[in-house]
Amino acid sequence: MIYNVLLCIFALCMCPKIVWQMWKKGKKMPSIGDRFGLKPPISSDSGTKVWIHAVSLGEMKAVKPLTDCMIKNGFQLQLLITTSTATGYEEACRLFSTHAQVRYLPLDFSWTMRRWARSFRPNLLIFMEGDIWLNLLREVQKLHAKTALVSGKVSEKSAKRFRMFRFFSRQLFDSLDLLCVQSDEYRGRFEQFVKRPIQVSGNLKLDIDPLPVDVSEVRRRFSLSENQKAITLSCTHAPEERELIEALSPLWKHFSDLVIFLAPRHPERFGDVALLLHQMKIPFCRWNENRIQEPIVLVDTMGQLPMCYSVSSASIVAGSFSSRRGGHNILEPCLYGCPVLFGPYIYAQKELSRIALQYGVGCEVSEEMLVETLLEWFEILPLLRSNALRLIEKNRGSADRTWQMVQKIL
Repeated sequence: MIYNVLLCIFALCMCPKIVWQMWKKGKKMPSIGDRFGLKPPISSDSGTKVWIHAVSLGEMKAVKPLTDCMIKNGFQLQLLITTSTATGYEEACRLFSTHAQVRYLPLDFSWTMRRWARSFRPNLLIFMEGDIWLNLLREVQKLHAKTALVSGKVSEKSAKRFRMFRFFSRQLFDSLDLLCVQSDEYRGRFEQFVKRPIQVSGNLKLDIDPLPVDVSEVRRRFSLSENQKAITLSCTHAPEERELIEALSPLWKHFSDLVIFLAPRHPERFGDVALLLHQMKIPFCRWNENRIQEPIVLVDTMGQLPMCYSVSSASIVAGSFSSRRGGHNILEPCLYGCPVLFGPYIYAQKELSRIALQYGVGCEVSEEMLVETLLEWFEILPLLRSNALRLIEKNRGSADRTWQMVQKIL
């Protein structure tokens, strides 16, 4: 009861911010109907009913290797995929709309989750990485569904909070039928506030398959010669665009035809970034425009990063040059043989950064070191590309390990 009241207060406090983001910034948000779960999912009697919740874009991409593994092992699935963000929803529709119900997860009120759970009646509920909701967990458990956290991780900051509120954290985690985490480091953190056994199964993001890309067509489309240098600057947040472009500007003295693919993290900021480039007096073209000689391509359409990475000599994954974000998936460029640079604030992706450093395809740098590092990398690109592909090949297997553990609780 107290939890429901607190959630209601939180929702009311967030309403002005949500309205402002939708009106002022044009941010895509779940509708009121989505927020309150007015349209519950449906189900039939056939197949194993699996509900998977992944909070955002990166986690949603990691769902697919696991569901592919389930199907490969002969399971007839009824899938319900839920998410909390617009980018996660768009990715879920792209990956699963033909064979799953894709929904925004409503607010975690007990009455809403009870109606959704009884409507779908899952056999298994899976949370990806760490976005667990108490009433959702309780309501599916009342229906005797099995529950699991997979590819789990927790930051040191969050672990401290969970230690402070052990009663609440144990209701979340100790009642799970399965708790799988990405690494021994995360297991150690969970063990500070969880009593139940914890399994290490690896990071599902390492099992993501690269999308097919026609490299020749991408080069033709953006007027790139085979030896022309290009850099993908991805997942940027304000003020990273300005700071990183200014830091990279000396590169144009070395390579006058250098092209930067600039991909902001959130779609609602595409217009802001275009305005910034105008203010900086830097010629650019948008993704769907014909590039002539512009030094920057503004990637203002979601889902285009595979093409950018495939024709880039190096990538810079942002969200890691500001202490507020903690970084994003720095191994995604490696799927396409593209080495990666990232900033000093990579605390949310420590395991991925460790692997990138181990294989020599990633480097943590300050903005001041970007140009020097890139000039060195351009001299050894074939080796870096080979190491990137080797990293992906050698670190697969998390989906199979996770599925073997999930099978034991079904």
